[in-house]
Amino acid sequence: MVKLLDDKYLELEEYIGKAYDSYIILKFEAGLVENIIEDKTIKLYAEQMNGFISANELIPKVPQEYEDMGSKEIVSALNVVKTEVEISQNLYVGYDRLKARDYAITWTSNASSYCPHGIALQNTSKWNNTKWPYQSSLCHNDCADFVSQSLNAGGIPIDPGKWERFNDGNNNWAWTYVPGLKNYMLNQKSYWKLSTWENASAGGVIVIPNSHVMMIVKNDTIERLYSAHTNDRLNYPYAKNTSWEYYVLW
Repeated sequence: MVKLLDDKYLELEEYIGKAYDSYIILKFEAGLVENIIEDKTIKLYAEQMNGFISANELIPKVPQEYEDMGSKEIVSALNVVKTEVEISQNLYVGYDRLKARDYAITWTSNASSYCPHGIALQNTSKWNNTKWPYQSSLCHNDCADFVSQSLNAGGIPIDPGKWERFNDGNNNWAWTYVPGLKNYMLNQKSYWKLSTWENASAGGVIVIPNSHVMMIVKNDTIERLYSAHTNDRLNYPYAKNTSWEYYVLW
């Protein structure tokens, strides 16, 4: 419990009292009567990876709600301390989640132009092409590759033939394919463990099953942000989604 609290305070120290930019695409909707907007019909939506949600879902809660959430987190952690200790023996102890976070913030952008296939918003000039050269096969299909790069930057070692960019086809393309990456990290190596929207912090991972994967880059208990490719996104807010999976590596 002391380690859990120390880790949380260490991260929060980076946010308290400091400016931190985040970005989001909003959609405005309203009804018109004789070309005049009806106030009662005005709605504001926020983009998420699988569509748009009511922007109200991203509005901060009242302080008491956050205090209650924190209390529940502590109680939950106390109830599973023994299990957590046992599970942690399988996690990669050399993982530096903040280095993974910094990588995910550095090598993406909020792209506004489409890839050559016209499907995903990409800006490859913001990618780490020196270390991980762009490949045309990654056009509109680079989310797992980006997360793998971030995890590797955080200390997860390349596993030849198992988790190795373009050289792990016999292991379901674990580096560049969402189901393969999840299977490798969760089932083959036990590096990931299931978390929650409330608890998963920077350096953790969000998975939309069989579809998409993103790096969590901020959770100050009020604002939660991810960075990703396909579409390229930087410091992007996300709301609680019961169909998404949240994983951590510590």
